[in-house]
Parts: sequence; structure tokens; C-alpha cells
Amino acid sequence: MAMKQNKTKNAKQTNILLLAIVLILLAGLAAGFFLVQSRINQEAIPDAGEAPHADLSSRFITHDGKQYRIRQNLSSILLIGFDSFEEDTDRIVEGKNRNRDLSDFIVVLLVDHKNKTITPLQLNRDTLCEIPWLDETGAVGGYHTEQLAFAHTYGSGGEDSARNTVRAVRMLLYNAPIQDYVVFSMDTVPILNDLVGGVTLTLSEDLTAINPAYTKGSRITLEGNKALHFLRYRENTGGSNWYRMRRHRQYLTAFFESTERAIREDPDLATKAYSKVSPYLCTSMTVNNITELVDQISEYSLNETLAPGGTAVPGEKFYEFHVDEQSLWDCVYKAYCQTSDKRDH
Repeated sequence: MAMKQNKTKNAKQTNILLLAIVLILLAGLAAGFFLVQSRINQEAIPDAGEAPHADLSSRFITHDGKQYRIRQNLSSILLIGFDSFEEDTDRIVEGKNRNRDLSDFIVVLLVDHKNKTITPLQLNRDTLCEIPWLDETGAVGGYHTEQLAFAHTYGSGGEDSARNTVRAVRMLLYNAPIQDYVVFSMDTVPILNDLVGGVTLTLSEDLTAINPAYTKGSRITLEGNKALHFLRYRENTGGSNWYRMRRHRQYLTAFFESTERAIREDPDLATKAYSKVSPYLCTSMTVNNITELVDQISEYSLNETLAPGGTAVPGEKFYEFHVDEQSLWDCVYKAYCQTSDKRDH
């Protein structure tokens, strides 16, 4: 009986996740379709990273001089939530070909079609790593060390910035392949939040700095810009983004629950989401890609979110997250590689 209950619970959690993913992806269908159409007669961006929809079979990840086989039938999608950065504008405009939109939410979604699982790999936006910078032609002009969030500031803020973030994430993850990306403005949060009727959750931390009523353990309902403030809020302390990442995960879990209920009450919700959110999205996925993905993952189960550990320290102007290399590799191996007692290489 317990096994049956767990199976039912897992199926419910999966359906909630899928509904939320579908809601976001369907909203980006037109944006992705027109982006793909507009690229047909354009020259590819030099060194643009893994080509969309690449075949991942017989691929390897190299770590410490050894090769580890990537699981076959694996799809990888980078979800990027960006936010405008208004402070310290000299930091942004000092280089050529830059914009003010930083990646605030960075998650690689690994879809294992053989084992029928979905594994989110969440990355700290403050992670100090090698980032490519783009010249005025859109080509990679070189590399320098900076927080991962700044990868999106290179380029126009559109497809070139998205691909540059893909490139930076791949470098961080030992050149692990990323097939597609979905980029969305954090301004979509209040829109989608209210579209599903608001999001209710129990606070796992004290947030009275945001609202005197936000004491730890309080049950609150987030509506409109309150949801965005909840996700954006960050104390000026070293580990604050780590806590914010945890808050992101808590919010997403509650959002999935609201989405399930809202779609059950309104089957046309995805269509409404498309009309409201499409101006804020950029994606490499086509209508056929998304339709096929949705069909495939309807029965998949959701794995626990992976998040590499590390240490946050004050930087010259911003906090820096120094990722623990062993923790990072363990997350990459678990997300991408064969899951056996003996690692194949």
C-alpha cells in the first residue's frame, strides 16, 4: 500500500512539474518559432556552443583526464531567468556589446528518456567562473573570470546573450552538452503568478525585512509584485544568494501546485499564458520540439534538484561564490552520466 501511495504521489508531483513547464514553454512557442525562422538566412554565431538538438549518443565528459560516458537518450534544456541590473552602470557599459540584463535564475533541466526522469541542476548566479566576452560582431573576443550571472550581459540581451550564457554554463560543467535554452524575464513572475490564482506557501525563514507579517512558519499568499519581491530579495551577506536559491525552489514547488489547480479549472490557461508572456521570452525550441517533449515526458518522474555547494566571499564589488569542485563534479556526474556502481570511462 505504501509503495502504491508513493507511486501516486510521485506521479502527482510529476504532473505538477509538467504543467508548469508546459505553461512556460507553450507561452514561448511563438517567440521560439519566429526566432528559428529569422535565423534561417543568418550566419551562425561564431563559437556559439552546442548546436540545438544535437545527438548526445556516444558522447563523453572529460574530468581529471578521464572520460565518462553521457547517458543516451538525454535531453538538456537551460532555463535562464534574467533581471535588469540598474546599479553600478559603469560596470556594465565599460565593455563593448553589453546590456544590463543579468541571469538571476539558472537551471539545467536534464530529461532522461530511457529512465523516464527529470533532474533539475540549479547553479548559483554568483559562481565565479570563466566567461566569454563578445566583440561588436558577436564573436568571442576572449575570456575572463566573473560571476556566472554576467554572461548574459554580453550581447544585445537576446539570442546572442542566451547563447553566451549557454557557452559559459557548458564551460563550468566540464563542457557537458546543452541542447536548448528558454530565456525569460523575471517580469513574467507576477504575470504567471496571478494567472494561476496566486501562490501560497509556508515561510521556511524569517523575511520580516520584506514584510512585518513574513515571520518564519507563516502561511502567506503571494500576489502580483509581492511574488517577484519574494524571489528577488537578497540580504547583503555572503550566503544570501544560496538562501534565495532555496527560496526559488520553495516558490516553484508551490507554483506547480497552483498551476495544477488552475489548469484543472481552466483548460485554456496555457493559451492565455502565451498571449501574456510571449513578449518576455526567447528560446531555441520550435513548436515541434516542444510538442514532442511534452508528449514524451507525460509519465516521467521528478528527481531532487541538484545544487553544487561552495563558499561565498566578498568580491571587489559583488559577492563571489567559489564552487566546491568535488560537489560540482558529483552533480554533473549524477545529472549527465551513467548511474552505475562502477563509473564507466
